[in-house]
Amino acid sequence: MPYLIKKNALLKLLGRLSKDYEVIVPVKKGEDYNFQKIESGKEINLKGYQNTRFSPKKFFLPKSETLFTFKKNRKVKIFPNIPEEKRVIFGIRPCDVNGLLVLDKIFTTSYEDTIYTERRNNTILIALNCNEAGEYCFCGSLGTDSLREGFDFLLTDIGKQFFVEVGSENGEEIVEKNYDLFKWTKKKVDKPKLKFKRKVDAKNLVEVLNKNYNHKIWEKEAKRCISCAACTMVCPTCYCYDVQDNTDITGKNGKIERNWNFCMLSNFTRVAGNTIFRESRTERLKQFVYHKLCYLKETSGVFLCVGCGRCIQSCIVDIDLTQIANKLSGKK
Repeated sequence: MPYLIKKNALLKLLGRLSKDYEVIVPVKKGEDYNFQKIESGKEINLKGYQNTRFSPKKFFLPKSETLFTFKKNRKVKIFPNIPEEKRVIFGIRPCDVNGLLVLDKIFTTSYEDTIYTERRNNTILIALNCNEAGEYCFCGSLGTDSLREGFDFLLTDIGKQFFVEVGSENGEEIVEKNYDLFKWTKKKVDKPKLKFKRKVDAKNLVEVLNKNYNHKIWEKEAKRCISCAACTMVCPTCYCYDVQDNTDITGKNGKIERNWNFCMLSNFTRVAGNTIFRESRTERLKQFVYHKLCYLKETSGVFLCVGCGRCIQSCIVDIDLTQIANKLSGKK
């Protein structure tokens, strides 16, 4: 059921929600926006906002976290980390919601990561449609500029108010509790049509990549790569991590920690005997691109890339996934 909400009423809504939830919104610092906790809706300023420099993934899969602690006496007692914080994330773009839907597949299909799913279940997503495409965006090519699921609210900016689509029972419950701020409407509002500077032909992309695994472009691009891992750090769907055991000097108390890890680093594939499976930058760059645009599509039917363009924006040597894909496809 669609609604309208005035922009000042939306600020009131976020203020009310802040009593029960941490409210996370895009906050501008310097030239960039990034998601940050605020105390009230009055702190929101979306003038010039297109997307955040870093994705909201960190609120579901933190850079570093304790999975569980343990104590050893006669028996070992394990104390799992159960996230209790409840959050509202406002202003998340459709590409990032689609990124979370991909992570949902990763963390719930073969084995459920209960820490991740607990955070997902405790989070209200208020998504915001884009009115224009950013310089680095190519989500239109992958169909991730639109949303059909995964949100509690989907807002479209129509001037002095937002057109509101409710996508969950939690969303309906919030509307019922704050009905004075919403106005039911019969009107339909189409998602703004976006013009993209960057495009890829996603239809045959898997086939193209499989035919060009040994193409000379990989070595050419890798010569520029400095393996800084900026692309993987800002990506909303990179999910790789390592696990470390940390105990005190007695060995009776300790914790198991999970930390982000990145396939663009040489140590990522280091194993016992000091063997590194992907030692060259060519192999690591190729792995990154194929994982994003080929492998998961083959096995699960979805791209691991959502076209947000953060990897392109963050690369200091200007390696561009869309250029690589288009050169392999023979397109400009």
